[in-house]
Amino acid sequence: MQIPSDNDTALMMEMGTPTAEGWDVFSAMLAGIVKGVRLFDDSGERLVTPG
Repeated sequence: MQIPSDNDTALMMEMGTPTAEGWDVFSAMLAGIVKGVRLFDDSGERLVTPG
């Protein structure tokens, strides 16, 4: 997953699991983390990312 920012940088998150059986559990965990990501600018204002 990649979240672009206004200053030509990006937040990147990647998931990997050693077994196919763990995929459902780990992908659900990553989705929960991603849903909780909040980005703010230097003045403390929340950034709204496209998409």
